Amino acid sequence: MDHKIRLIDAALRIRRFIFVACLVSFATAAESTGAEKTQTVFVKNGTTRAVREIGKKWTPGEGTLVCHGIDNFLIAGKAVATGEFRIRARLKLDQLNSSGASMMIGGNHFGFDGSGKKLFIEGPTFGPTRMLGDAGKFITPGKPFDAEVIRKGTTLNFLIDGKIIHSGDYKLDQACSIALRPHRATMRLYDFSANGNMTKLTNKVISQVSDLTSSSIEINGLEVKLNELPQGLVIPDGLGLIVPPSVQGQLVYNAKHFSDCPRTLVTPKGDYLMMSPVGEHYGRDLKTKCNDMMAFRSKDKGKTWSGPTVAYEIDYSQHGFIPLIPNGSKRIYNFGTQPITELRKGMENSPIGFRYSDDDGYTWSKVTLIKPVNDPEFRGMSCMRMTETDTGTWLLGSHEADWTKQPLQTRQYILRSEDKGKTWTVGPEPRPDGWFVPGFGRMDEGRPIALGDEKILLMARTPEGHLWAARSKDDGKTWSKPVATPLIHPDAPPMLFHLSDGKTLAAFHHNRHGDSVYTTLDSNKGDMMKDRQEVWVSLSTDEGHTWSEPRFVYANAMTKKLQNPWWTYNCSYLDLFIDDGILNLFLTHRWSRLLHLQIAEKDLFTLPTREEFKAMLK
Repeated sequence: MDHKIRLIDAALRIRRFIFVACLVSFATAAESTGAEKTQTVFVKNGTTRAVREIGKKWTPGEGTLVCHGIDNFLIAGKAVATGEFRIRARLKLDQLNSSGASMMIGGNHFGFDGSGKKLFIEGPTFGPTRMLGDAGKFITPGKPFDAEVIRKGTTLNFLIDGKIIHSGDYKLDQACSIALRPHRATMRLYDFSANGNMTKLTNKVISQVSDLTSSSIEINGLEVKLNELPQGLVIPDGLGLIVPPSVQGQLVYNAKHFSDCPRTLVTPKGDYLMMSPVGEHYGRDLKTKCNDMMAFRSKDKGKTWSGPTVAYEIDYSQHGFIPLIPNGSKRIYNFGTQPITELRKGMENSPIGFRYSDDDGYTWSKVTLIKPVNDPEFRGMSCMRMTETDTGTWLLGSHEADWTKQPLQTRQYILRSEDKGKTWTVGPEPRPDGWFVPGFGRMDEGRPIALGDEKILLMARTPEGHLWAARSKDDGKTWSKPVATPLIHPDAPPMLFHLSDGKTLAAFHHNRHGDSVYTTLDSNKGDMMKDRQEVWVSLSTDEGHTWSEPRFVYANAMTKKLQNPWWTYNCSYLDLFIDDGILNLFLTHRWSRLLHLQIAEKDLFTLPTREEFKAMLK
């Protein structure tokens, strides 16, 4: 009997051992699958599988994806969640000097700064910038290497080619975006993957990456939570704007520093041509050339763009491209400020001139300077759209600024030609008797638009809080006294266009004004500059005498502070043309990002009013 009991007991012990062994084996397998077997591949051999791009497109090249420049990100199509993980990117950098790049986890950076040739980590979780050593000891320009971040428990290990560069305990968010940022470097990516517990990539998670979105912005006095957008509002990838779904768009170009007002047209051969000065604003340097007029071209109605290319080689800077194709002509004219060093007066006032092209905008003539017969030494600045009347008269706005006066003083004028630019006069009178708003001493950036039957509407920028308007009934020879329109607008330009019927006027305006005592240009005045971060449109069917209720078009969604509010918020200086029932809108976002937006003309009438916008947010 004792013998049988001993046998039964031994059998039970064996069964318990096998059961425990199975449990241990299962636990070990489960532990390994958590960080090893659930691999998600985002890029393989230079081919994308699951990624989101913000900024420039990453282009294929010799088994890699290639990108360079600031505000460009390749975001993994899944976010990493709780538990252990391993993130790996195999990549190559063309150079280390004067460059910089990083891998990002939840808005934190693991990368290098070429100015000091140092590896570093920084971010909301990693803390202030911490240098980790000489990048040259681990990274060789032109040679592929593996960058990895591995989490075990709460410890993060940062590795290059299997060598641990840094370890530390960091508490990340429960869901973290993973991204690669070339920044000032040219990055060539072979493979990009992650092992671990992956989760859905949401707008909130994407916002960790690039500061394209933050918690909320204020639009016309209403708070909009960008991470929880209501139905009827979207932030398209890489656009940096909040828009209704009917507005689509893309980033055409991201300048290294500055791009001025883009101006555009459909060429006689059907191409879309956009031109913008890129470099510095011409008023920043009075003696040396600081920018070039750059051309961008699309042959597929804005789906893709080529450029930039230098439009014409000259030895002085440019301000803007004001296009005109005269009725019945295939010649493209290019008007604008000509800040020739020896001819300019003060910071901005310069001759106004024009070039022309007879080959669809590929090459341009030498400049012809405008010397009005009643004011041959006229100096000013022009960057707003011009117009041609039914009689063939050309009208171009220009204003003069006196920066020696405190506050700044400006006067608005109209340049007029009846003979295709051969001779000109300046109105309403020669200098110094231009238009200005009493009590403010300013009126800038006039935009004339022909209404037919020799009638013309001139809309102008003022610091008073509204766009102002003057009218002519005799083809621009004489003008009414300027008065305020009902269109609410800060110290910013008019953006006035005809719809395709040639009669309905569309005035794009900022629809907010936050400083009633603002008189001078002050780029550091945050409340005033913030007024430029949103754009609405009002319509008129009676030549601008009355206007419809404003409808929301777009607003800035990039909240990272730049060098001053003038840069941070700018969404102004919009340009527009209509082609095949589609409104094509162009702007320089934050004075560096050239954007192309499109909306069907019929959808313009269904954009939300303020009350409809407010109802979305409830």
